[in-house]
Parts: sequence; C-alpha cells; structure tokens
Amino acid sequence: MVACISDSLYCEAAACEKHLPDIKDTWRRAGAALKSHDRRPTPYDIEVYSFPQGWGSTALGFGGIGGQAMTSAQTTVVMCSPSAAVYFGRRLAYVIKTVNGKFMADLASHAMSDVRRHSQYEAI
Repeated sequence: MVACISDSLYCEAAACEKHLPDIKDTWRRAGAALKSHDRRPTPYDIEVYSFPQGWGSTALGFGGIGGQAMTSAQTTVVMCSPSAAVYFGRRLAYVIKTVNGKFMADLASHAMSDVRRHSQYEAI
C-alpha cells in the first residue's frame, strides 16, 4: 500500500469530530468567577504522527481473518494530550485516554501495538 496523506487527514478529522475526548476549557475574566465548558478538539489542539507500519497479515493490527501476507499500512496517531487515537489505514484501532511511557516509546519507534494488546498503553 502506498502511503497517502489523505488517510492521515481523514484520521485527523475523525479524531477531532468524534474519537478523542472533549477538552475542558477554563478561564476567568477580571473580577469574575471561574468559568469552564467542554468543547471538541480542533486542529490547533492536536499533534499528528503518520508512518507506514508492517503487519504479518492483511488484517493489519485488528486480528481476525486475513491473508497470510506481509502487509504495510499507514498508521496515524492523533494526540490531544493526554489522550491519543490510533488508526491503521483509515480505520480507528483504539483510543487511549491517558498515554504512558510505553506508548510514547512505541510511537517514537513507529511500532504501535495491535488492537489486542493496546491496554498496555493506558497510564495507571
């Protein structure tokens, strides 16, 4: 599969619209009480990482039935600290509410875990 920037753009939009948790905005005007409200993340709130990742079958990191062939797919990680949404191709793999050091190490090495083992990324 040829890496395509449109896959990453699709994932960015999906993460902001529905997959990442809301952001709590808090502010205070001079002499006023503290106010807050929840809002959806925007492209200004996120970091996007995109890289090709190899898998042992055509099921990518989702498991299940797939052809037994080495397959490469674009992995996109959309972060809005402390949360992250991970996509294989254009499909949501998992959302981590609070990422840990293992998540960041795997992200740096471009080797994200498959869906079965994603719970190792959640901070305790």
